[in-house]
Amino acid sequence: MQRDLGPKLGWTLGGIGSFLWALILSGVLLAKGNYAGAFLGAGLFCLAMVYLSVFSPWKYPDTPFRKLYLGLIGILTLTVIGLLYFWLPGGQALKTHFHLVFLIAPGALPVFTLGKKTWRELRTPPQFPQSSHDKRE
Repeated sequence: MQRDLGPKLGWTLGGIGSFLWALILSGVLLAKGNYAGAFLGAGLFCLAMVYLSVFSPWKYPDTPFRKLYLGLIGILTLTVIGLLYFWLPGGQALKTHFHLVFLIAPGALPVFTLGKKTWRELRTPPQFPQSSHDKRE
C-alpha cells in the first residue's frame, strides 16, 4: 500500500494545483464585485475537487486513464472559458483572448501518453520472460 502513495499524491495534489488558480481568481472577481464570476469559479473548483475524489484511478483500476482524464480536462476547459468570460465586462476577455484556451493542450498530454493504461497495469510490476541463461536446474 505504501508504494501507491506517490501516484495517489500525484493525482490528488496535481489536480488541486491544476484548479487552485480558479479559486484564487474567484477571490479576485469577488473583490471586484463580480459575484457571478466568483460563484462560477468557486463552483467549478468544487466540481473539480469532487471529480478528483469520485473518479480517482484507484477506485476504477480497470478504467483507462484517458477516460478519467477527459472529464478533468473538460472541467478545466469550462473553467478557463467561464472565467475568461467574466474577467472583463461583456465577455471582452473571452472575445479578445480566446487563444488562451489552447494553453490547456499540454495538460491533455496524459490522455495520449497514458492511452489505454489502467491503474492496475501501472501498479503491477512488469513480468520479463526468463532467458535460457537465467534458468537453473
